[in-house]
Amino acid sequence: MKNLKFGLYTSFYKAEKFIDFIFNEVSKINYDNWEWIITDDFSGDNTESILLEKVKNLKNVKYIEQSHKKEMYWQPNKFFDSSFDYIVLIDCDDGFDHNFLKVYNNLAKKYPDAVLITSDFIKTQNNTLHSLSLVKNNETILKKLTTFHPQTDYLKNITYNALGHLRCFKNVQNLNFEINDFDACAEDSYRVMYMNSIGKWLHIPRCLYDWKLRDNSESHSTVKDNFNGNFDLAYDKIKDNCYDPLYIFNDIYKETCGLSILGINVLYNKSISITSENLNPDQKNKLRNLYSDCKINFNFDLNADFYLIICNYYLNSNSIKETILKIKQINTSAQIILYYLEENYFDNEVQLNNSLNENFAKIETQLAGFSYRFFKYFRHNYILI
Repeated sequence: MKNLKFGLYTSFYKAEKFIDFIFNEVSKINYDNWEWIITDDFSGDNTESILLEKVKNLKNVKYIEQSHKKEMYWQPNKFFDSSFDYIVLIDCDDGFDHNFLKVYNNLAKKYPDAVLITSDFIKTQNNTLHSLSLVKNNETILKKLTTFHPQTDYLKNITYNALGHLRCFKNVQNLNFEINDFDACAEDSYRVMYMNSIGKWLHIPRCLYDWKLRDNSESHSTVKDNFNGNFDLAYDKIKDNCYDPLYIFNDIYKETCGLSILGINVLYNKSISITSENLNPDQKNKLRNLYSDCKINFNFDLNADFYLIICNYYLNSNSIKETILKIKQINTSAQIILYYLEENYFDNEVQLNNSLNENFAKIETQLAGFSYRFFKYFRHNYILI
């Protein structure tokens, strides 16, 4: 079956210092049917002239002028004809897994009723891991929104905590978005909700995007007064017609969360061995298909580059220590990740941290004699040995 055609789009605004970086990233995309459409969002500096020079000798990168500010940001579907199957937003200062279009292509063809596709991501500042999305599709987007609407803070809203990143939209022709103010921010939240009103949402629980948190970014600044006007339009749209998400990965959620710890562009052509409790053949196949660009094995692969142990299943025994010793016997240079996900949800962060600390202490008691580094994040912890 022919690969789907993807259109990537980026609107640059006062982004001179990021242009070389993002062009280098795009040049590494490992896929054979895509085109990148870019524009300058009336920057007033040298962004436009640099972009025009960059695209001169590139056959699948096209520069297009906008008729007004933020036109591509809000209405990218205007710039892609019907030959494109899906369109994907990439920001000029962010990174992504160079195989992400292969992953999206495989799953979009398998689930053609998905009009909205997202992935897990890492958020970085000064090249330091900050957090992971770890989205679980256990409820509809409308259900997620009821916790936050209408007092939505752009930095703390459901966009980053519940909807994932690397947003990909089916290229629905003649789609008219009802936008009150083109200068309002949070296009991502608006478009995610609007698209979910016409079809299903597929979240891919694999870390495919590196969102670089910048203090001087326009989109990370204080929410503009007119933001919720656009949010309300999308909310009313989804409220009247909210499609269910595709729940296909929920039964391997802990395993995919653990794999996401490794971030982007790490596992390509690598081998990883997963120790987890009673994964059935269907679950194992889902993990292998999700990571088709690397080798996934289970339990003790002699030649694995990484070993992932899902600690949730082994808190009350010596199984973690025994597993580490077995791995060390067969691979002295093994990179071992011990991962624990807090599955219980609490009303406040104090109770959450108490539960995390209590359960992770059970893991640490098994680690006597091992040197390790301990990392703790919201709802999940991991150790590198």
